[in-house]
Amino acid sequence: MNATRMFVTMKKWLYIVLSMCLLMAGAETFAVEKSGVSVGDAAKTSASLAAARGSQLSTRFVSTSKGLTDLKPTLNRISSGGKFPHRNDGSIFKNFEGLLPKQKTGFYREFVHPTPSIKGPGPMRIVTGQNGRMWFTPDHYKTFVPIR
Repeated sequence: MNATRMFVTMKKWLYIVLSMCLLMAGAETFAVEKSGVSVGDAAKTSASLAAARGSQLSTRFVSTSKGLTDLKPTLNRISSGGKFPHRNDGSIFKNFEGLLPKQKTGFYREFVHPTPSIKGPGPMRIVTGQNGRMWFTPDHYKTFVPIR
């Protein structure tokens, strides 16, 4: 087995082991967006796990094609009212894509989540609703993973 193939195999096992550890420890749910698991399946799985535990869906870690993403710094910034240095941070999200439930303009807000290895804001965002619901989009509004 060559080194690249071994690294890819080890990386897949690392994701599996990490997700199992987080779930077994009762940590926040772990949504997965990797080959073989769609964003929709990840959202259903996370929601099922939260329901089974009798708690609200609250995802801190999300796995994307860019690797494992920790949303906690951005979630903390949102709850404290802090700002990311980008003009759209905290601005109204108009849901032009229609992928989130239809609401009146002003219901949703978008917050920039720093994208590793990209200078500037990058495509990652957290979108919040006035009802307390939150979604993570790793690809600038093409897909959404419910996180709360």
